[in-house]
Amino acid sequence: MALISVLLAAIQSELPLFPDRTSSVARNVDHLYFYLVGVTLFFSILIFLTIFYFAIRYRRRHAGERPLPIAGSLPLELVWSIIPLCLTMIMFFWGAALFFHLLQPPDDATQFTVVAKQWMWKVQHPEGQREINELHVPFGRRIKLKIEYSHKFHDRLVPGPNFLFADPRGEHAELFYSFYFAMTGFLALHMIVGIGILAVIIWLAHRGRFTADYYNPIENTGLYWHFVNIVWTFLFPLLYLVGHHR
Repeated sequence: MALISVLLAAIQSELPLFPDRTSSVARNVDHLYFYLVGVTLFFSILIFLTIFYFAIRYRRRHAGERPLPIAGSLPLELVWSIIPLCLTMIMFFWGAALFFHLLQPPDDATQFTVVAKQWMWKVQHPEGQREINELHVPFGRRIKLKIEYSHKFHDRLVPGPNFLFADPRGEHAELFYSFYFAMTGFLALHMIVGIGILAVIIWLAHRGRFTADYYNPIENTGLYWHFVNIVWTFLFPLLYLVGHHR
């Protein structure tokens, strides 16, 4: 146990898993993130162990063996449909409420106008005072920043193929946007493929290709869309929530 504690302390020092909270909403974001990770890990492990057990328990023991037909179970279908629906609805409403809470500034917040340029930030106070690269406000005062971007694509400051971030942390920004576009594009590609598969399933169903004894393509299509949902379950907190932690 002492060795494990030392290893965890070393990992925490080099790669802080739980950095210090510097925002009033960080705790709420953390709770939602832990819920998403916990649900994902639980069902991933459960599905893996179940598939592994069934693969051994119901394996074909000889070439001539034929399994008995399965009539199905309505209660079982309801259970594994209603429980995931409830869990995903919790994710949706919890995440949506937190998202809109992050977007909505306090009613008594004072608005400051910020003009972002390549080498400076111009901040204008409501009273007309201006600052460059700094903002001084009384301690405890609630503020809202209205940021305007003054440069165009030719300045290479808009995320894209020619993106260039002139900052000591520029490589981190470039890496983030590279992963952002790659991951969201990956998800969009799978959604387009899924829509195509649904169109084929609808066409086959219209032609009467499916019966009570043959419906495997429909179930496989459902499993594919479950996979797409799991991908989004990871991408949403990773790309849209984790950045608000600090």
